[in-house]
Formats: sequence, structure tokens, C-alpha cells
Amino acid sequence: EAFPNARNWTDLPKYAQALFTSRSYPEVGMRFLGEALSGLEDWTALAKAAESRLAVSPTDHIALQFAAIAAMMQGDHEKAEKYIARSKSAPYRGYMDDDLLAEWAAILTGKVSDEMVTVLNNGNGFSAFTEGAGYAYTLALAQLRNGKVEECRRTLAIALQSDGTNPSGLAWLVQGELLKQYSLDSEAASAFERARSTG
Repeated sequence: EAFPNARNWTDLPKYAQALFTSRSYPEVGMRFLGEALSGLEDWTALAKAAESRLAVSPTDHIALQFAAIAAMMQGDHEKAEKYIARSKSAPYRGYMDDDLLAEWAAILTGKVSDEMVTVLNNGNGFSAFTEGAGYAYTLALAQLRNGKVEECRRTLAIALQSDGTNPSGLAWLVQGELLKQYSLDSEAASAFERARSTG
């Protein structure tokens, strides 16, 4: 747990690989390996690791979700949607929220529906203070992609309260997208730069 908490992506794959190939802890290994390869933004290696795990255990929820993430980041949104559908029907669920993952896939393709926003907003009794700022930022971005600019602005305000004094890169991303809606292009560019530098 110390390596991902410290964002030590360089050393984590080595230790995660040992768990990943073990008989006792392959699911744990998949989780840590997935987090490390995502942190390194090595989407090809992530796809390969997830697919190798799924060849052995086709319903591994963690592997399905990381396979979906890798496909999304490689631009294969159709494949990502298929992995997400399989993840939703997997017998064991407990890593990431499948609805949240589906929403990100929709955000990347510009296919955010009213139903998806409703699921995020109400499906889990949404509250930025209980679900966390990351959840709220995702909802805000989904609302924006769905044309609900004022709802996005209100959700962003709630998320920023939860995020504290040092907003995450995702916070700046949402702020940049929102500023673009008001034709504040210079301010939006500054927010996007903050998003890149914050990570």
C-alpha cells in the first residue's frame, strides 16, 4: 500500500508483478500493477497485463476495469464500453464504481446522456462530502458535456469545498472547461495549464 500512496510508480510494478503472478494474490497484484502502469501512463502495458489476467479469469472485476481504462486512453472507446459492460455483470465488484467508469467513457466520446447524469447524481445518494471530490468533479464534467452549465457550476462549488485548499488537477480541468463555456478563453487556458502541472 505504501508505494501507490507515495505515488512511487517506478518501483511499484516490480513488486506488483510478483503478486500478479502468484497463486494466492493475483487480484491484489492486478490492482497494484494497474495503478502503477496507469501512473506511468503506459497504456499498452496496462492493456497487456489486464488481458493476460482475463485470459485466466474472465470475470476478474479489477482486470476488466483496467482493460477498459487502457482501451479508453488508447482511443478504442468501443472496446472500453464492452469491458465496462462485462465489469458490470462480474460476480465480484469492489474496486472502482462501474457507473463512474462508464461516465468517463461517455465524457471522452461526448455521449453523456440525461440518464447517465441522473445515475451519477442520485444513484448512490450523491454527496461530494461522502463520495469525495473526485466523484463530484466527474459529475460536474458530465453535467457540462450534457449541456447543464449551471448545474456543473453548482457541483463544482461543492467539490471545491470538499477538495480543500489545494485543488487537484481534475478540479482545474473542470474549471477550464467551464470557463470556456463563458468564452473566457485566456482564463480557461490558465486553468488547463494548472491541470497539467498539478496532475
